[in-house]
Order: sequence, then structure tokens, then C-alpha cells
Amino acid sequence: MYNAKFLDIFQQVSNYGLLRGANAIGVATDENTGDIVKLYLKIENGMILDSKFKAFGSINTIVLVDKVSSILANNSVSDARKITPTQIGSYFDDIQVSSDYAKNLVYCAINLALDDYEETLRKEQIKQLKAEGKEIPEDLKKPRNNKTYVL
Repeated sequence: MYNAKFLDIFQQVSNYGLLRGANAIGVATDENTGDIVKLYLKIENGMILDSKFKAFGSINTIVLVDKVSSILANNSVSDARKITPTQIGSYFDDIQVSSDYAKNLVYCAINLALDDYEETLRKEQIKQLKAEGKEIPEDLKKPRNNKTYVL
């Protein structure tokens, strides 16, 4: 059922676990399969310094999020925003990844973590403006998306 190379990646997952100092977290759940991905990112100055994950689900989900976690580290937030579900499946060269739900789940976790980071930045900007006695612009008053998404 699974390609031997794909199973080998699954048996050698390298980015699983809690990331100390993470300042961006995204949680995505697929209601149909019950798969859950929790992605942790450590971001500074627009660069993703490290990425880890916790997941409950299929081999597809775990392998995809592990691979994406490796790719995210040392990339910019803007590059991470450009990742698509199709690209997530293409990271495996000769291995056919047909699990669309897993690709979409990982994609959602990435974007929710990035949204979380941007929400933190927004709150810091508001705090700074208040400390300086300045007016808060309307676009900063609106909170960003939640950290959790259910497909």
C-alpha cells in the first residue's frame, strides 16, 4: 500500500515534538479522518528558525508534516505563505502522494501558525502604540484568524 521510501521516512521522523520557544502555533483537524496536526514555529525577523510538530493520524499526515517541517526551517515567512497543498505533495520527488486530505491538513496548519505569528505582531504593535500615546489604526484593531481549523 505504501511506497518503501515513504515508509522509511515515516520510521525516521525527525521533527516530531514540542518546540521550546515557539512563537507561532497552528492546529488543524480533519473531522472525516480524525487526523490532527499541531505545528510549532520559532520565528525571528520574518525568518522561520525552527519547526516541530505533533500529530495524530495516518502515515500520510505524519510523513507530510515532518517533511514540510524540515522545509520550513530556515525559510522566510513570505516563502512559507506561498506553499500550496500541491507543492506539499511534490516534495517527495518520485513518491506519489495521493492523500489530498493530508496535504490540505498540513497546509492549514502552516497558515494557522503563520496567522498566529502575525496576530502576535499585531498585538505587539498595539501595545507599542499605546505606550507611545498614539492612535491605533483601524486595520490593527481587527484580530487575525484563530489558531485552530477544522476541515
